[in-house]
Amino acid sequence: MKKIFIAAVLLAAGAFSAHSQTKGTNSLGFGFGTYNSSSEWASDIGTSESKGKGMGVNVNYGRFIKDNTKLSVFLGYSHTKNESEFQSTQSISKSNSWSGGLGYDKYYPLFKKFYATVGGGLGYNYSKSELTKTNYYSISGNGGVSYFVNKHLAIGTTLLSASASYSKQTGTQSASNGIGKTETSSFGLSTGGNFTNLGFNIYFLF
Repeated sequence: MKKIFIAAVLLAAGAFSAHSQTKGTNSLGFGFGTYNSSSEWASDIGTSESKGKGMGVNVNYGRFIKDNTKLSVFLGYSHTKNESEFQSTQSISKSNSWSGGLGYDKYYPLFKKFYATVGGGLGYNYSKSELTKTNYYSISGNGGVSYFVNKHLAIGTTLLSASASYSKQTGTQSASNGIGKTETSSFGLSTGGNFTNLGFNIYFLF
């Protein structure tokens, strides 16, 4: 009986230690992406060609403030460059974007290492090009599934999301009679799902 009790205690301790989403656990995630585009077309008045390329990086840090509950912060940066040519006239536009925000996630056990994830967050994005500056604010909620591979690695995906956003853009425009200033603002509310276009995030746990 004593051996059985000791074995049960060791088994329970091993099962507990296998749960990496416990209070005090930290998570660190990284992301990187690039894109390239190219197009050509011809018309009666001439030919046109355009090329675009860009890159983006992001990092997020989270901490489980209690079992199955995580607070996180994220930062991101992206850069794009577009070149176009029409009737031997070339134009180049560049833009930079910085983003950051706070997130909250709650995990609910589904099956073994699979957990349903419900969360939300606040986000901010600032982008700047030669002619415009844009401030973008958002609040969002989402739901998805996470898989805790082991104590040091997790994979998550968002299946459903809803968000409200507000943006304000200022810029300059050239005209035949001078240069003018423009200012626009917008508000949006949207819901969506990613069942047909799944994206995954990888997190390192420590």
